[in-house]
Amino acid sequence: MLSYTDALVELKRAKSNLNPGQLLLQLVSLAEVSGNGQGVVVLGTDCATKWRLLHFSVYNRIMVQPYTHGKKCIADFKALMENCTMRKEANVPPPKLAIIHEDTGVDNEIDMDVFGMEETSKDKAIARETKLRKLASALEYYYGETLEVPSWAKASESCRSYFV
Repeated sequence: MLSYTDALVELKRAKSNLNPGQLLLQLVSLAEVSGNGQGVVVLGTDCATKWRLLHFSVYNRIMVQPYTHGKKCIADFKALMENCTMRKEANVPPPKLAIIHEDTGVDNEIDMDVFGMEETSKDKAIARETKLRKLASALEYYYGETLEVPSWAKASESCRSYFV
């Protein structure tokens, strides 16, 4: 559903707060679900006094920027949306060190395809949701608020073959 999404807007009314932990969870969830990875941006607002922009500034580093005026926030939001592809390409993991095995120097990783246990899109969706649930739990501890993995990021919603 959100495979090609660059941005997400979280609108809150007077009834519910604009929780920083939930915004962080939504940003990471969108990065996981979207094909745009760490190029995505989230705008959280109550459309009156609270304005927050969240995006990845560099690989695995999130910038949370509060605003007092919506006009500036929306202008910055538009600018971040326009350079989504550029930030996606810049926010990549650093090259890993080569692994040198002690025995033959050959990669000893087992290929599970031999056993007919290839990883399906359902498996990937379940692993992604599990990862997001763990993050939600860690953020709950840090922020002291109850967090929920967004419904659109759950495996049952984001994987077409989930119920097959």
